[in-house]
Amino acid sequence: MPEGNVESMLPISILLVGVRPRWVGELFKRRTDIKIVDEISRVKDLGKAMAQKECDVVVTALPDGQVQPVLSSVLFGPGHTAIVAITARGHNIEVYDHRVRREVAPEDLIRVIREVVHRKRLAGNSITQE
Repeated sequence: MPEGNVESMLPISILLVGVRPRWVGELFKRRTDIKIVDEISRVKDLGKAMAQKECDVVVTALPDGQVQPVLSSVLFGPGHTAIVAITARGHNIEVYDHRVRREVAPEDLIRVIREVVHRKRLAGNSITQE
């Protein structure tokens, strides 16, 4: 971690939205560099939750396998907040940021979240591709 880079030392803030698999919340709670800033049950409450709490990543369930419009507005909105979408049963995980959509194995989830947030912080929220 570069000395003096305060952004890279800040914990990664996670907002959980309608996540049912218990292992997801437990996975984040065990990490010292990650904090859960809020947990909400309905996607339609996401805008209000994000207005009250800043977050680096939204972790949500995809009950029908489709990214809902409110999530697209979060992803492509001013903060370019990354989204981790987990199927209702927790078997498939997809990570969306402003340039990447990829499937991730559960054991790689923390590493990928760290990479996405690090890239975002280095870019200063810019959507310019490297």
